[in-house]
Amino acid sequence: MDTQNIAFRVGTLAVAVFIAGAGCSDSSKHSPNSQSAAEASIIIEPGVGVGKVRGGMTVQQVVAELGEPDNKTGHVLNYVRSGFSVIPNRDGAVRVVMCGDTLGTGTVLVKAFKGRTKEGIGMNSNRADLIQVYGEPTEIDHSEPGHEALKYRPLGLTFTLQNDKVHHIIVDFREAK
Repeated sequence: MDTQNIAFRVGTLAVAVFIAGAGCSDSSKHSPNSQSAAEASIIIEPGVGVGKVRGGMTVQQVVAELGEPDNKTGHVLNYVRSGFSVIPNRDGAVRVVMCGDTLGTGTVLVKAFKGRTKEGIGMNSNRADLIQVYGEPTEIDHSEPGHEALKYRPLGLTFTLQNDKVHHIIVDFREAK
């Protein structure tokens, strides 16, 4: 299996874990419309971090910085209230942060990720915005029906689009150069 295939499968797994974790949350603990200033100001810095989460931090450091996650799926920390999951490697160091829209049980929106890149790209940005800001992606993946993944490998960013709008952002610290 080639490296690109493995990377795609890891990304797909991250999306599945993120969605599964969101569905397991207790939405009664968090109001779907409440948003702290910290959540609104989360900045994605390719190769560096997502808000207070930095690539290479330990799981213990993430918990010390952000508090306990809303839930865990295996070793993945799901911060559903903020719309992201932190995915460590086997050694417990942060390697991927998955940001996106999360749905709880039924059709109730638990929390959508409110952060953005410093260039202003976030949830619901469209494909044209991405191309204008980052140029042509290094790879485009259409393997999931109704979705398109635009990968910017040198930045360690993958934007998953649904209906031409950003639905998930994968920040992969392993790929950023």
